[in-house]
Amino acid sequence: MVNPDATSDSFAEWFEVWNAASFPIPLAGLVVREDVSDTVAVVTLDTADVLAPGAYYVLGKSTDTSVNGGVAVQYLLPASLSLTNTGDYLSLETSSGLILDSTQWGEAPQGASLSLDPEFMDASSNDDDSHYCAAVTLLASGDTGTPGASNDACP
Repeated sequence: MVNPDATSDSFAEWFEVWNAASFPIPLAGLVVREDVSDTVAVVTLDTADVLAPGAYYVLGKSTDTSVNGGVAVQYLLPASLSLTNTGDYLSLETSSGLILDSTQWGEAPQGASLSLDPEFMDASSNDDDSHYCAAVTLLASGDTGTPGASNDACP
């Protein structure tokens, strides 16, 4: 959720990662990069969590569901990491800089998460902005998205 409507961006921004591999992936030491050209805009994950095959993992700006739109956030991101509503970039990398996956977007819909169509869940298809649409599943806050669950299909 790049551009929440029901609550503040400061608390309600979130994104998820999905393990497409057939084996568990330890998250400790993986790096989230928010700006492709800024070596400071990174977060090194400090967690013992392991992402099971086929599982989703939600990273967000607040773990408090009373202020973050009702989203069960599993990893608290620092306040310094901000998802830009008018276009941005995210990557998940190893500590040595190998990009495991990345995505970028243009204008984000207000009050709806960007939903990757389930037909395009592989690491290369998710690079195409046309495979995303505004989520339609209603969250408790009134915004829409599927944090930690299968995405809505795109029309």
